[in-house]
Amino acid sequence: MISEVYYPEQRHLLGKTTIRRERMLPDNTTGDVLVNQGTRVALRDIVARGDAPAPYVLVEAARFFNLSNPEKLLDLLQVQVGEQVLPSSVLAAQRRKRLFAPTSGTVVEIAQGSIVLQEYTPQVELEAGANGSVVGVRRGRGIVIEAYGAVLQGVWGNNRRSIGTLRLEPSEGMENIYGDLVDTQYRGAVVITRRPLRRATFQVMEEQALSGVIAPSMEPDLIDLAMGSIAAIMLVEGFGAQRMSVGVAQFLDSMEGRQATLDAVLPASLETRRPEVIINVPLEPGERPPAPNLNTALRVGKEVRVVRSGSTVGSIIGLPKEPVLLDNGLRVPCAQVEMVTGEKIFVPLANIEVSGS
Repeated sequence: MISEVYYPEQRHLLGKTTIRRERMLPDNTTGDVLVNQGTRVALRDIVARGDAPAPYVLVEAARFFNLSNPEKLLDLLQVQVGEQVLPSSVLAAQRRKRLFAPTSGTVVEIAQGSIVLQEYTPQVELEAGANGSVVGVRRGRGIVIEAYGAVLQGVWGNNRRSIGTLRLEPSEGMENIYGDLVDTQYRGAVVITRRPLRRATFQVMEEQALSGVIAPSMEPDLIDLAMGSIAAIMLVEGFGAQRMSVGVAQFLDSMEGRQATLDAVLPASLETRRPEVIINVPLEPGERPPAPNLNTALRVGKEVRVVRSGSTVGSIIGLPKEPVLLDNGLRVPCAQVEMVTGEKIFVPLANIEVSGS
């Protein structure tokens, strides 16, 4: 493939665009869609509601009472099938020995010396996540929404979604969010940090109830902490100790104080979505920003991001038709890029991204 017809990877950084996104209940959940096609919805409107599958708990009651004949459990029972129980409820008793329910739920079966409980699960409520119009309805699952806003896509997320106001971290860093600052600025906010996440950052996120965090990077050994966090976390550069690129930082600085939906999708082999933040921005009366161009070929003059070893911005100044021999000894298809520093380098096509605009 020659470079003139190469369509590079896209990672959007768009100040104003038309957005179409699916808003679906979790894969293991079905329920009711509460809005119709054509309905206008706001950021926090509940558009679908459903019950997640309730797990079952097996209580081995006969073993608890050391019964050699499981049928004897029937004489000790204090509950019956269909009864609702709490952790303080007695399931069975033998003189002073009592078996309490391990969880809240419903007794669904009593057989062979065991009591089966089905736990209670809270209803799942799905928020619109954007101010827009419903352009499609998936019965029992969710909606397709069309909205207008700014979009920044990242490279990794912890599989959480949150809605909040974008706030820049204090000049001293996220670890200095404390005291009255939380009450007035940061509680429930999506905080932007230009610094790599550290282990201490996660304690701040939990203690101060941050809704989400947008950060440039973190070390790989913090992945388990990030996956266990209740806050949505999106990395915009990658793993390691990379700092936020100037273009991304300036974009996020300009969005401070706006409402945003942080959809920190976890990258996976079959996942087509990217982690992203969608930001509400004001529009002029009648304004309809164009949708991203998803078929952008490389061309001379195109601004691109050079990735893989940090992220930086440059412009295409040449598209060689033949593979280029690099310093590492590999001969690969490349583009010639003039970096913001003025340096001119050959970059493998696989290391180039465009915004899709």
